[in-house]
Amino acid sequence: MRKALSKRRIVNCANPPALSSSTSAPPTSYPRVESSPCFISPSAFPLAPHSTSSRFSRLRFVSQKALLGLSEKSCSTQASCTNLFSRTNLQVSPRNSSHPQARNSRSNRSQRLATSEAKRVFCLFLVAVFSRSFVAASGFVMSSSNLQKPLPLPSIIGHRGAKSVAPENTLASIHAAKRLGCTFVEVDVMLSNDKVACIHHDNTLDRCTNGRGFLWDQDIEALRALDAGSWFDKEFAGEKLPLLSEVIQICKDLNIGLNLEIKHATDKATDVPTPEEREREIELAEKVCADIVELDAAASSIVFSSFSRDAIRVLYEKLPHFKRSFLVEGLPEDWEDFVAQYECVSLNFNHKEVPNQKIAEISTRLPTYCYTVNEPERARELFALGVKGVFSDRPHIVREGLLIIDNVQEKVDTTVQSLPSSNMPPLRVAGYA
Repeated sequence: MRKALSKRRIVNCANPPALSSSTSAPPTSYPRVESSPCFISPSAFPLAPHSTSSRFSRLRFVSQKALLGLSEKSCSTQASCTNLFSRTNLQVSPRNSSHPQARNSRSNRSQRLATSEAKRVFCLFLVAVFSRSFVAASGFVMSSSNLQKPLPLPSIIGHRGAKSVAPENTLASIHAAKRLGCTFVEVDVMLSNDKVACIHHDNTLDRCTNGRGFLWDQDIEALRALDAGSWFDKEFAGEKLPLLSEVIQICKDLNIGLNLEIKHATDKATDVPTPEEREREIELAEKVCADIVELDAAASSIVFSSFSRDAIRVLYEKLPHFKRSFLVEGLPEDWEDFVAQYECVSLNFNHKEVPNQKIAEISTRLPTYCYTVNEPERARELFALGVKGVFSDRPHIVREGLLIIDNVQEKVDTTVQSLPSSNMPPLRVAGYA
């Protein structure tokens, strides 16, 4: 008898012993939680990572039980313990398990421990759910944790290439920006009459070419015949209006990032587009998305931006894995909701249109970038307010000014890099002899 009592028996964890004669055996299968309309993925639980350990298994059991609408009060204590044993695969190694009194004592102790653990984890789960619900109900999902992610853009971005030293939105301007140390450039894309994506800022051709009229009224052959450099300096005579495909290729060759602005069709960025203008903006965005896919451009090297809400929506739907920035002049009332809805990685605005106090406030909630900043002193002030970067026509001037400031956000290599091609026009830096 004593020998029999001293035997140790390992109970199969998949078939735990019944806790009492009145307790029914646990079911052999359970409904799949994924099929429930209440299912929340494991990523929704910030309490602990998805793990195979018994502790986290119990967490998943309690979470699934709550999501399936099962009430703790509706379950008997013994049934709860039995389900917990079955779902978490707890192992029981009782001593003298053949003795009825010892077996009942161990069962009661395991029952109390399991019930206590379930209640504790369930309370933590409720706290997590209510916290998550509160954030979602606030209408904005950005927080300080988002600022810990890699920034979408560097602290200084060449505006339309480097438009103070070369004609804006040209290949020469991108080369100049690279030579001046830029790691990212911003350019604007539009659509010709025959639906070819090309790089130009104004809706009309008058200011930056020798052409006249609206760009979208001209076929690409006529646009490519225009001189896009002589207006800036005769040394850039013959510079062509570039295609989007050319810009993507040259940025790849120069190892430089691209902030591609999908141009709005309105006269002013703040104007409400007409139905015809909205249609043009949507058509442009869809064409750009198709070209990006066809060119197999890397998502890590391109950040889109636009004043057009329709364009942002198309980018979100067609190229969800690419980064998007919302461009504004001042701050519209619904900017928060829009940024959250379309998962924009930053808010880019005119630093002259937003008060400093407001800049500091929103910069604690998501990355902010300002345009167009050409003075180092103003750039320093904006960085102190929490702005992550500035778009500048004179990136070299701003950079040189910031290098003497202790709180500059990043160290920049000021070594002038040689131009990749010897047939490039000479570089003339504004403000220098």
